Amino acid sequence: MSDKSGAEKRKGRGRRILLILSLGLNILVLCVVVGAFIGFHRHGGDRHHAATYGPGAVYIRALEFDDKRALGKEIRRSYREAGAGRAEDHALLTRLVAAVRADPFDPESLRAVRQDLDARTAGRRAAAFETWLAFVAEMPPEERSAYADRMQAIMDKGPERDKN
Repeated sequence: MSDKSGAEKRKGRGRRILLILSLGLNILVLCVVVGAFIGFHRHGGDRHHAATYGPGAVYIRALEFDDKRALGKEIRRSYREAGAGRAEDHALLTRLVAAVRADPFDPESLRAVRQDLDARTAGRRAAAFETWLAFVAEMPPEERSAYADRMQAIMDKGPERDKN
């Protein structure tokens, strides 16, 4: 009777191990699916991202994925070199919130903060444009022509029909 009890225990232990392995595999598959979904949205899958609309959208969307990444890194580096830090952004937004909360409300104070924010944004746009311009200037003529063709194709499709 003890042999049968021992065999049943081994069989039960084997099933338990198999169940744990199966659960682990299911969790792994779930993580891969979630990671793929997040990656899809981070790398151009989300058509409603702010960078996919507006005048800059055409020349950004027309870039190859690796070029977008390289250009983005270069733009962020130029922001850091120019001292475009998050602390300054936070300070400006804190001023904006304080201006909105002020009682009595002073529209001119809010306007002044907004002008500071606009100037900061314009500086970033200018730095991004210069980085992009240098990138395009380094392209060989054939690559630049293909890039222009991709921009034209995106413009012809329109923002709502473009699947990129």
